Amino acid sequence: MEATIVILIFAGSALLTALVLLRLRRKKRLSEKQGTNGREDALERIVLLRNQFPAPTDQQACDRIESEVRAVSRHFSMSTSIAPQKVYELAADLTKEIAGIYYPVVDNPVLQASISDLLRLNERIVTRLNLKVREFPLNTVKDINIQKILQGKDYYDSKIKNKIEWFKKYKILYKVGTRAWLSYNALNPWYWGRKIAYTSAREITFRYLLTWIITIVGEEAMAVYSRRDINTHEVAFERDLAFAMVDMAHTNKDISKETYAMVLDHVLNKARLSDGLRVNVLRALTVNGPKGMFVPKGVYTEKQAKRLLENVNRVAAADGELSPENRSRLDALKGALDSVSNNGTPT
Repeated sequence: MEATIVILIFAGSALLTALVLLRLRRKKRLSEKQGTNGREDALERIVLLRNQFPAPTDQQACDRIESEVRAVSRHFSMSTSIAPQKVYELAADLTKEIAGIYYPVVDNPVLQASISDLLRLNERIVTRLNLKVREFPLNTVKDINIQKILQGKDYYDSKIKNKIEWFKKYKILYKVGTRAWLSYNALNPWYWGRKIAYTSAREITFRYLLTWIITIVGEEAMAVYSRRDINTHEVAFERDLAFAMVDMAHTNKDISKETYAMVLDHVLNKARLSDGLRVNVLRALTVNGPKGMFVPKGVYTEKQAKRLLENVNRVAAADGELSPENRSRLDALKGALDSVSNNGTPT
């Protein structure tokens, strides 16, 4: 008996170590995938919102979104649900809370949005989530055929479940069989390894999806109830374009007056850029020192990608002939844009 307990403890320790290593490997792989594709995570997106909109109400809304994201990430459970009803309730509750931040003295702040506002809100959320499931790790499960899932359930119902129901009629036999099966699996670390590996993979995917649902719903709710365009597709692109131009300007150690004038003219004459965003772009322009290469934050149309590259090229050529650093940065940007261009579907 003592030897069996020692074996179980040893097997459990080995299994726990293997699971920790598996989790670290998955996190590293996810990080590498995101880095390769230029994707940001949900918390990085919230940081971007904070920098873009410094007003107290906006900061409070960002706090609420971040709180929900962290709650999902840190929830000690292996049974995260993405059932449509639960996801809908989560999104509806978050929208109500954000509406209350912008309309604190109104009895029902959600009703401060028009029908048109809410229809556009729903459309933008669906569009952005459709783009999100094209990315790793969601792209590994998004194309699973629903018919196969139903066929698997039908097989379970007709074969396995019926046998279980038959055994349950004979309680003693069912009880003995259940205990025998549990005893066998308790001594079989491979069973628990497969079971926990599958559960952890499913859990990581579900949580990743939920954090992005929360972030996107929260961000779009801010757009509606703050009466500003936070992340309409055009505004998001104009924001990225401005920061890409700033990034290219900082490729050279000293920014010339011609380069300054070109970036300033672009930023100050774009109606879609909010005053707060203009300030942040100009602040980034005046910070000394080279910046890291600009990474596209969304999926652009072919026309948008071409326009972004043309404007960045104008900044690179503002002083005359392109330097080797400019050419290298332009080539890298072109490659990054090719990887996120979606041939016509707006971000």
